[in-house]
Amino acid sequence: MKCPSCQHEFEVTEGVTLTVTGRAISSSDQKSFRNLDPNPSLLSGTRARVRGPNKEYSGAFEAAWLQYGRKQEKEESFFRWRIVAPTVGGEETLLRLVLAAFRWQAIEWGPEGWKFAPYFHRYLKRRKWEDEPPPQPQAVPHHIDDRLSRGTDRKIAELRAAAERRATPDEIAALRGAK
Repeated sequence: MKCPSCQHEFEVTEGVTLTVTGRAISSSDQKSFRNLDPNPSLLSGTRARVRGPNKEYSGAFEAAWLQYGRKQEKEESFFRWRIVAPTVGGEETLLRLVLAAFRWQAIEWGPEGWKFAPYFHRYLKRRKWEDEPPPQPQAVPHHIDDRLSRGTDRKIAELRAAAERRATPDEIAALRGAK
């Protein structure tokens, strides 16, 4: 086999494989070597630098990124996305899980403008999509004691009547202490 840069002939020994670039990688290095060819059906046109040459963001990641309210540290998030996706069965599965969790988590984080939501890469690292939604508040029957409400209504009516009634000059003089 010929070297792509200098055209020097060499033999490929057992335990050595060639990458797409033609650079030889020993089998001991392959443990840290990641698959650089993501699923082509999920590719989009945007690019990100993720440990090495620019890689393209996948369509599944872009869909999740659009739904997540905190738009910071996108490159780190995509790197974490590529690490986590194989552990749950692929990018499409991770996208489905994350979007399902966003439905109830957005209710908690949305009113404050997502300022209490973690960065998306931390969300993925902590596997926040596995959190359980808070229990739905149970409607507590509100029993009103009719005796109390009738007494309250009567007192309110008395106060309103007193406020509407004008005091006579004799009553004003009596209140001032005049004779």
